Amino acid sequence: MKADLHVHTEFSDGRDPPEVMIEAAEARGLKLLAITDHGPALHVGMKENEISGYLSTLENLRENAKLKLLVGIEANVLNESGDIDIEEETREKLDILVLGIHRLWFVSDPREMALAYLRSLVNAIKKHKIDVVAHPFQFHGDLSRFLTIDEIRELLEVAASRGTAIEVNEKYRAPGEDFYRACLENGVMLSVGTDSHRAESVGRLDWVSGMLEKIGVSEGDLLYTRFLR
Repeated sequence: MKADLHVHTEFSDGRDPPEVMIEAAEARGLKLLAITDHGPALHVGMKENEISGYLSTLENLRENAKLKLLVGIEANVLNESGDIDIEEETREKLDILVLGIHRLWFVSDPREMALAYLRSLVNAIKKHKIDVVAHPFQFHGDLSRFLTIDEIRELLEVAASRGTAIEVNEKYRAPGEDFYRACLENGVMLSVGTDSHRAESVGRLDWVSGMLEKIGVSEGDLLYTRFLR
């Protein structure tokens, strides 16, 4: 695998500084790395006043990197209306915006939780230029189990129309094969990410590689190929 489009550093909840993550990616032979620290709505995320320093640090590191470095953030969905915690001014400075849902609102039933998750994602993608949906349907387990394929298809159709990729995530290893086949069948690009929080796991995409092989993905289906052109 040539790319890892989802890693965290000590700027949010990662252990290592960005230069160490870059060195690890280079040592693993990656051609492309996206550093995507958490936005400010998450308790472990960057504070608003830390974002400019984060962006400057990554821009400086990019100059001497031996791979292509993407400056990114993993934004948080704030509500079912699809609002996110990254301002448009910040968005314009990013190479890649990854989107995650890390909390749901006053819902305890798994089926209702899955529907709330779905509505939140769909509305966020409609409202904002999102490059990647991180760890899809992962919220204390795989919420896609509580949805029908027709319900999931609503997300896939919106993602395809907006050019938003769905992540195949090494850390959570879910959803399964049927979900990712449906992504391809509906014209959705796939992204690959370890969700690494420490240097030793950067670029270790064993499960991801196996999943891509199972579903018969082609290079043109993978988001990272666009950044390497």
